[in-house]
Amino acid sequence: MNDPQIMALIYCVLALTFAITLQSPLVNSVIAIKGHLSNYWVVARRIIGAVVLTVTARSSLGGFALLLHPVSKTDLLIALTAVLILLPACAYMVKKTPQIGDHYPQLQFERWNTSLYILNSFSWLIYMSGFELCARIAVLSLLAPHMHPAAAILFMSLVNGLVHIPKGRQESLGAIPFSMLIGTIYLITGSFAAIVFIHTLFATVTEYYVVRSENKNNKITV
Repeated sequence: MNDPQIMALIYCVLALTFAITLQSPLVNSVIAIKGHLSNYWVVARRIIGAVVLTVTARSSLGGFALLLHPVSKTDLLIALTAVLILLPACAYMVKKTPQIGDHYPQLQFERWNTSLYILNSFSWLIYMSGFELCARIAVLSLLAPHMHPAAAILFMSLVNGLVHIPKGRQESLGAIPFSMLIGTIYLITGSFAAIVFIHTLFATVTEYYVVRSENKNNKITV
């Protein structure tokens, strides 16, 4: 890798660290916004994170090849397979790690309904679009031409684990295998839409299961 590519990679890592920290409980403790305004703040943080990540990724990839192609039937099949694996994984994770409910769902409502689930999913979609553009497309596009694909995926996954540290040890460790899965799907398919869809679904379904779990404990009415 030459100096511009190394600097582009550093900028991506810094942008990821900023965006993930912005979504972390650390920010909530520093900037404590109470009441219904807290939900606007959550959505604003996701949009800010997406903008920073998108601008950084696009500027970092300005002079470099982009590993990307249109969605094919094979891409859809691979994405569907990943979804079928991730859905029960989300339920299992929420069941075995109830402390995840301390931080999720980030949006807080006394009563969830279909419209609110859609709003939550859409705001996650905005954030994940910027996140995947930077974390997967930019980083892997910079790394893949210079090392074995498996090494590029491993490096990218370790970076994602490190930048998730502000969100806690559990999420930091969980980000590594998840990044390996998403990174592999991306290098196989080259599909931006597929990895954004999978990551958005993972986040929204996890929060859905948390809400359902808390509802059973009479904390939230769905």
